[in-house]
Amino acid sequence: MESKIEATHRLRQEGRWEAASLYRDEVRKRHRSDGMKRSEANEAAWESMLNEYPPIVDEPVEDVAVNDDAAAMAELAARSKGQEVDVNRDVKWAYDEMVDMHATPLDAPSIGAWNMLRWARTDPGRFYGHFVYEAFSREKAERDLLSQRRERMPLDERGRMPLDEVERLITDVEGLE
Repeated sequence: MESKIEATHRLRQEGRWEAASLYRDEVRKRHRSDGMKRSEANEAAWESMLNEYPPIVDEPVEDVAVNDDAAAMAELAARSKGQEVDVNRDVKWAYDEMVDMHATPLDAPSIGAWNMLRWARTDPGRFYGHFVYEAFSREKAERDLLSQRRERMPLDERGRMPLDEVERLITDVEGLE
């Protein structure tokens, strides 16, 4: 059986720690209200959480339908050459296309996106655990930063933002790219 530390690390990697932790807390509260001792309730809650949130099985999918037509791959490679890398876009595209078995290389925004889709289909557990959680967390952090900035925006007497503040925001947003 995995240790609490190993389980915590695994669940964080899989992007399921928050849900698992909330589940464990509810089970612990239920055991305590039933009269169980604190240490027993804690152990029982951990055991229940581990049973409810087992490791994602990384079973590579055999014979995955991947359309690697040589001509399409060559066209995608040519189209991708010199293109700026956009990992968030590529991860989201691969995530959205995982179940579309008719997707072709020409549907992909880049060669990197196509390769991520191939990986996502053959090893979905690792794809979810690594890229999806990380990409969506980063995007949320960027949205939160912009939201905080909007809340702190100084406005002049006419309800407009001063020009120097607009310039500072533009510089900050350009720094996120």
